[in-house]
Amino acid sequence: MIGRDRNALVTPALILDLEIVRENLAFMKERMNKLPAKLRAHIKVHKSPEIARMQVDAGAIGVGTATIWEAVVMARAGIEDVFVINEVVGPEKVQTAALLSREVPLKVAVDDASNVNALADAAKKAGSVIGCVIEVDTGMLRCGVSSPE
Repeated sequence: MIGRDRNALVTPALILDLEIVRENLAFMKERMNKLPAKLRAHIKVHKSPEIARMQVDAGAIGVGTATIWEAVVMARAGIEDVFVINEVVGPEKVQTAALLSREVPLKVAVDDASNVNALADAAKKAGSVIGCVIEVDTGMLRCGVSSPE
């Protein structure tokens, strides 16, 4: 479909101007070079391994995904640092995380001790390590721990 008129595309379709993408990536890189922080690119909107690779090549330390399934796609496309920015819950998803963490340094968000235990058990069985980042509720009341305890 590349090169066709936008009205001829089968939807849904990602439509973008690569020159603008490249300009945005250059701006991102220049801006981040001036800050005492590193950028992790979120792929929530584009879900494209090619664009994720462009973001990493422009200086992002890795990608953030909303689901373990997106993480699998990014890792298999060669992205070497993946963070699932949501909790990974349920036996199939936890096992997938444990297996994927044998391939890439995987991090997941956690906010519940039983979830941490499930992830640890699955990682032990898979012979892997899953990095966990404690999610803190910042007032949106969606997920995350509400206190340091």
